[in-house]
Amino acid sequence: VPGEKARVIWGVTYPRFMDPFGALNKWDIASIMLYNGGVRYYTPVPNPILFGGRKLTPLEQEGVDGLRFIFGARGDTYVNTFVWICKELGIDGIVNYNMTGCTATLGLRRLVAERAEQELGIPTLQLEGKQFDTAFTDEPAITARLDEFAQYLLSTRQTS
Repeated sequence: VPGEKARVIWGVTYPRFMDPFGALNKWDIASIMLYNGGVRYYTPVPNPILFGGRKLTPLEQEGVDGLRFIFGARGDTYVNTFVWICKELGIDGIVNYNMTGCTATLGLRRLVAERAEQELGIPTLQLEGKQFDTAFTDEPAITARLDEFAQYLLSTRQTS
C-alpha cells in the first residue's frame, strides 16, 4: 500500500456504529483485513478427503464451514491460524474488538495476544463492546484508544 507506515489486522469483529478503519488510516496505518474466525476463510474445503471430491450439497457445505469456524473448532486452531496469518501478511499490530460477554473470543484473544507478542513481537490493542450498541463504548472512546495505539505502533517502528 503506497504510503503505508504500518499494518494492522482486526480480530473477531469491529464497531459497526463508526468507521474504525478511518481512525487508523489518518495515521497511514492500513487495516488490511477483518479476520473473523478460525480457519474458515483460509483453508481449502476438505471435499477430497471427506466427500470423495463430489460437489457438496448446500447443507453439507454449511456443515463443512461450521467445522472450520472458531466455534466449531478447537481454540488452538484459531490461535495458531491467527498468528500464522500475522506472520504471512507482515502485520505490525492487532486490534481485537470483541463482543462484551463473548466467553469464547474474550478468552482466545488473550492467547492470540500472548503468542503474537512472544513469537512475532506484535502488540495487541484489546477493545470490547457491541457491534451496533454504543451503551458499552462509543466512538470517541474507541477513537482515542486507536489513536494511542497508532502512535505506539509508529514510535516502535521508528526505533526498530
